[in-house]
Amino acid sequence: MDTTEKEFAWSNLITLLDSQDEVQYPYNIKEIVDEMFGKYNDRKWLELSEKAKSVTDKILERTSEPSDFVKSEMKVKLEEYEKTPQNQSFLEFQKFTKDNLAPLFKEVDQYVAILSRRFEKFNKILHKDAQL
Repeated sequence: MDTTEKEFAWSNLITLLDSQDEVQYPYNIKEIVDEMFGKYNDRKWLELSEKAKSVTDKILERTSEPSDFVKSEMKVKLEEYEKTPQNQSFLEFQKFTKDNLAPLFKEVDQYVAILSRRFEKFNKILHKDAQL
């Protein structure tokens, strides 16, 4: 850690995570998680990690906000995604996560943003884009 601010953030992050109770997932959510990720081997996890890094890099390289047209297209695609029957399990998992873990994620984000300026920039872009 190169600053006291980062040391403080790291200490608070560890304290926060250590103080959390284990998340109790209902059976249907456990099934969804197993269905989504249970088939992943090390190679698949590496591919997913590389894809996530690539998408993150593209987002961070943007020099301007998406146009209104692109935002509109994104909104339509999101609505189509939400209506697709094959995506309902993931949306159920996403709702559970939002309802049960969002406050923790928000607090974790604050500390990680101090530890990583790259994360801070990425998080700001995502929150801004979420305001479609």
